[in-house]
Amino acid sequence: MQSFYLGASLAIFSVNAASAATCDEFTKMTATAAAAMSTEVATPNRSDRKNAYADYVGLFDKKARVHGLVPNKAAGIADVKEHYRAVFFDLGGGVLVEDSRVVAGEMTAHRYHSMTMLNGVFDGVEAKDKPVILRGQTFFRFNEDGRIIERWSNHDHAYRMGQLLGDKGREEGAELAAVLNSPGLTEQQGYEFVDRFVSAFSMAEAPQARGAAMSELLNDDLVLHGLGCAPVGKDAMLAHLQELWSSAPDLFMTLADPPMSGWSMVAFKWRSKGSLRAPHAGLAAEPGATVSWNGELIARLNDKGKAVVIWFNDGVLKEAME
Repeated sequence: MQSFYLGASLAIFSVNAASAATCDEFTKMTATAAAAMSTEVATPNRSDRKNAYADYVGLFDKKARVHGLVPNKAAGIADVKEHYRAVFFDLGGGVLVEDSRVVAGEMTAHRYHSMTMLNGVFDGVEAKDKPVILRGQTFFRFNEDGRIIERWSNHDHAYRMGQLLGDKGREEGAELAAVLNSPGLTEQQGYEFVDRFVSAFSMAEAPQARGAAMSELLNDDLVLHGLGCAPVGKDAMLAHLQELWSSAPDLFMTLADPPMSGWSMVAFKWRSKGSLRAPHAGLAAEPGATVSWNGELIARLNDKGKAVVIWFNDGVLKEAME
């Protein structure tokens, strides 16, 4: 059993790198997580608040670990019940809007916002008929039953508190975020990893340096889920990318949505296009055809900003439909 840590004493995730999963199991788990995310978004928007609250709390496994809800520890189900009681009954008229989503195996992430009305007390601030918009990004891990077994919140506390209390609130919100959000790498450091990943992948003008640039982003003991029928390592990922570059050396990657970052994790969707210059397994297109390769991934980074675990949900190289 291999454990990953954020900070000296907070163990927040573990991966059994030796356990094998079939290809079908990864695909099935991706579908389960995607369906569970749709339920997670839809449930808070129901009008029957009492039943919606009970059902939302029921989305969490009884032993779920929830990071970013209370200071200095992973919250449990009792903390979840207390927090979301205020969300469901003191914040009225809100609609949870999912701005973007990434799903890969058991892991998901999304950006969200919600326009609400505060009537009561929320995070220590009391107000009546006060409009407030919430926003943030959250990472999830689901079990095979579609229950949340771990969640990491990167909520924009300064944005919310600024609306309620002005400049003083923004300062207090930033202090709250420093306590609750994302020990480990900063949010900006996560975005820098994504920028470097996209740039390294797209180095068509320097093919000899392309692989080395990508290798620099991957820890030597990388565990990669989703590429084969069992977890593989760094060499397998680089070989997979090299096969793509060999067939379509001018593949350029762009982000489909703004990336997500928090808790030393990143998540993003990509699109890439290029021209087929050599045969590729499973692709019947003629050389010279425009091809595309799209996908999404979630990665956990170490304190040096290198990926130590990647959940990889990519498609096949295919002829692009213009």
